[in-house]
Amino acid sequence: MSTVIAKKYANILMNIESADHDEILTSLSAFSLLFTNKKIKERILSPIISNSDKESMLLGSEVSNQHVSNLIKLLIEKDGLELIPLIAEEVRLATAIKKSSFEGIIFSNSEVDSSTVAQITEFIKTKVNADVSFTQVKTEDVGFKIEVADLGLELSFSHQAMKQQLINHILKAI
Repeated sequence: MSTVIAKKYANILMNIESADHDEILTSLSAFSLLFTNKKIKERILSPIISNSDKESMLLGSEVSNQHVSNLIKLLIEKDGLELIPLIAEEVRLATAIKKSSFEGIIFSNSEVDSSTVAQITEFIKTKVNADVSFTQVKTEDVGFKIEVADLGLELSFSHQAMKQQLINHILKAI
């Protein structure tokens, strides 16, 4: 339910004509980071702290974006501050879709050279008709996996799965 509400707030922010969406995303991401620290999160969401104290705590320093400032005030009033990370993620996704630029991850047990990453990037770029940049993550699994979560794209090659399929194919042939 809270993701639906977060999407509505994100859509409202993204539909503001005069707004700089990158600035909104930057401001929301900064507020979202506050929720990664357990003590700060507990303090922000505490029912003991008054709404005016929460407002002065969150908006005490100058907020770079007036739209985000108004959103924070509204969320304080409606007891919806826990939605900030969800709203930030939805705005990030909407901005990526608007710019047609996404981030992906390459999982591999060894370092993938830059020319291979460039080939993968170009291949994915032509298939999804969008810009995709990749970061590499080294894993213990023997295999290769490409993931672009925002597009719901996942390509993988696992040595273990290939070996199992080959065994099954041989057993069926016998």
